[in-house]
Amino acid sequence: MLLDIGRQNQVKKDLPVICSSGVVGKLAFVGERFSVVQLIDDINFRISGLVQRSRVVGVVKPGPGNECYLDYVPLHSDVRTGDLVVTSGYSKIFPKGLEIGVVTEVHNPENALFEKIKLQLSANLGKIEEVFIVLQNQ
Repeated sequence: MLLDIGRQNQVKKDLPVICSSGVVGKLAFVGERFSVVQLIDDINFRISGLVQRSRVVGVVKPGPGNECYLDYVPLHSDVRTGDLVVTSGYSKIFPKGLEIGVVTEVHNPENALFEKIKLQLSANLGKIEEVFIVLQNQ
């Protein structure tokens, strides 16, 4: 995603990018007058997520196709279909409480250390028209 805002507008690399429905990504490159966003569904994107109801923490990462997962959640954690996942605040990039997505499936695979938790992202990346860059206090 390309944005028509850059260094001349006092934005810098790694600032969070959101829309009205949730996290979109972060600024991966900032030029003088434009910026490039690394989207949350990019294969190299990771973000610390928190299940809002139970306070369980994991790492949100993309999977095959348009799928996204909450990973590194120990087996038998309190995570249910329909739970809202938000940013945990454990990152230097994303503040706490930004909406990431909703749990759509929870599986406890045999002989595994972690649950397999599938998410539906809150932001519909294919239909975004406007985004916000979160400016953080220095």
